[in-house]
Amino acid sequence: MLLAQSVELIWLGKGTAPLWPLGQVWAVAPSPMAVQNFIDEHLHKTRAKAWLFWGDSAGTPRPEVIQHILEGPGHVWHAGLKLGMGGLPNLLNYVNPIWMMNCDPNPHQEATSWRLSLNACLILTDVLNQLGGIKRVYRSLEVAALDMGIRFIQAGVFIRNTPELVESGQIQPGVQLPLEDEAQFISQLRGQHWMTWGLIRASLNQTVSPIKAIRAWIQTRQNILIEPVKLYQHKVNGHTPPDARVSILIPTVERYPYLRVLLDQIRTQTIQPFEIIIVDQTPIRQRDMALIQDFTDLPIKLFYLNQAGQCSSRNLGLQHSSGDYILFIDDDVEITSNFIEHHLTRLHEFRAEVSSGVVFEPPLSAKSIQTDRIRASDVFPTNNTMIRREVLFASGLFDMAYDHLPRADGDLGMRVYLSGAVMVCDESTPILHHHAPRGGLRTHHARQVTRNSSRRKLFHRNLQAASEMYLARRYFGVLQANEMMLLSLLTTFSVRGNILRKAAKVLIGLVLLPNSIWRLYHRRQQALAMLETFPQIPSLETGVLREMGFATTQTPLHILSIGDLTRENGYEFAIDAIAAVCRAGLPVIYSIVGKGEYQEALVYAARQHHLLQKGNIRFFTDSSPEILRDLWYRADVYLHLPFDGNSIEILEKAQMAGITVVATAQEKLLGKMGVVVVPSHDPEAIAARLIEIVRSPILRFKLGQSAYNRKL
Repeated sequence: MLLAQSVELIWLGKGTAPLWPLGQVWAVAPSPMAVQNFIDEHLHKTRAKAWLFWGDSAGTPRPEVIQHILEGPGHVWHAGLKLGMGGLPNLLNYVNPIWMMNCDPNPHQEATSWRLSLNACLILTDVLNQLGGIKRVYRSLEVAALDMGIRFIQAGVFIRNTPELVESGQIQPGVQLPLEDEAQFISQLRGQHWMTWGLIRASLNQTVSPIKAIRAWIQTRQNILIEPVKLYQHKVNGHTPPDARVSILIPTVERYPYLRVLLDQIRTQTIQPFEIIIVDQTPIRQRDMALIQDFTDLPIKLFYLNQAGQCSSRNLGLQHSSGDYILFIDDDVEITSNFIEHHLTRLHEFRAEVSSGVVFEPPLSAKSIQTDRIRASDVFPTNNTMIRREVLFASGLFDMAYDHLPRADGDLGMRVYLSGAVMVCDESTPILHHHAPRGGLRTHHARQVTRNSSRRKLFHRNLQAASEMYLARRYFGVLQANEMMLLSLLTTFSVRGNILRKAAKVLIGLVLLPNSIWRLYHRRQQALAMLETFPQIPSLETGVLREMGFATTQTPLHILSIGDLTRENGYEFAIDAIAAVCRAGLPVIYSIVGKGEYQEALVYAARQHHLLQKGNIRFFTDSSPEILRDLWYRADVYLHLPFDGNSIEILEKAQMAGITVVATAQEKLLGKMGVVVVPSHDPEAIAARLIEIVRSPILRFKLGQSAYNRKL
């Protein structure tokens, strides 16, 4: 093996280091001081491509796995989420509670995650040479590793949670961190004020004692060590994928002057789009009927919607797209001539599925926000993002909960991130966003007050919208959702300007405080009501099989169950089975209709498997005819759990609809009714049958037809 490709093993375990054929082995004490001293002493001497940090709790490192991982995308790979680092440090929940990367992906899935553990961590030596290692200020190696992870990912390093690093499939229990180190972490990340805020909130929530919080605050203030931010310099080649077919998707409402400017700029692109899908939602009498005639040289597909909606319009455009890549842009942006080429280049260079950029709005200029940073993206702006179309088969499209409300892009971005996609954000080439006064969400009286306007204007209050609370409850816990609501309230006291303006803003905020609290309470009730009906996430339809009436292997399999949510009905085994299907990399959406005392436990189980956050499981307590009609229409499989009073009627309905029935109860009776029977309370057996059905649409079709014919 070439020396340039060697990997040195940094052994942090207590026993004897294992044999290691890929390079030298170094034994280092598992403390921040010892590890950083080793890095300082040996890094400049090494010619290894990477260092593998390893502790005995992770088992034995496997050379063949390490070589395979080095061939994949990324610069740092770890198994931190399997080794108990998920959700840490706890104080982050009070400072940046609903940050996309504060929501951990499934520990068993390769995905972006900064929560690394040095007990199983592979780092390119180029990263350490550019950015350094860990900070000696910490007592705990675990917090020092978390600090390194978040510094690296903010600097532009691509860090991947890679579960195959560790052979064991078990998730280790969460690590207990010293509160002083957690406070130091927040101080390094956001400054002393936020560290103080986090300790106060943790004390009030009774997660830490006030005495310990005060002690941590005093100790942290005595040991502040904030270093200048460094950016990771990527080695990029500038190549674009050959023969890329790009579909540009542009929803528009009453913005024809802006749209015409944008279409003119698309004409000059260095790589021309395969198609331009425009979804026009302008009222009929105000539509520009000459638009197509004026741009006959462009491959425009024009669709009209009489009812405006950001999700319905984009979902319509996506369903009619046929390119390999989808480029999301708004109708009021201006782009450079290499805009499409630049996104394709980034996707190719980083072997990514998503490429996003940044925008600037007047009176700001491009230079005011421009940096040289290319990083793992924690945003999904639909005014400057390109995505591989195939990713949407697993994530689904836009959730209709946001059709007239903000954060639709954040929700889809969250699902794409949790699916494990590599997402890159390039901050070097901002584009102009006019933020037009008409159209867009303003059509629905949403986003009339923004964070920027709240910081500029005394009477603007950027309170959290109901849809933002809905997003928080879908992907985060109650604590994070409540903390975000409180932080939203705090922003009503903040404004840019001199001391007089700031004092005036505080005074106005105090006067309006009762109204602000009432608004947040009302919106919280709206969000809770939304959770009863949503998510409603359409799948990307494709292929001849979908035209015949059933899903392909690339589209999510829609599974339906109806019944009381009781312990006896065994829904927990069905949830375990759905989790196993998802771990097999197969897309499913499981809709459960019913009420019962076991609902809270089932919701918790779904969250533990990250199924609720990713939209793989949906609970419906509303069993109105409209909801049931829609669910029956979408269902590919009816998963029947133990009998209740309406079981026979429901089974007959599924059979008459030609839907495959998988049942877990009363084998003799069900066998005569033409359904697929699996053992009760056996999630592995349920999962195996569902996986077989997902992978074979033809089998699903035949089973459904067999049930229908037998019923006749």
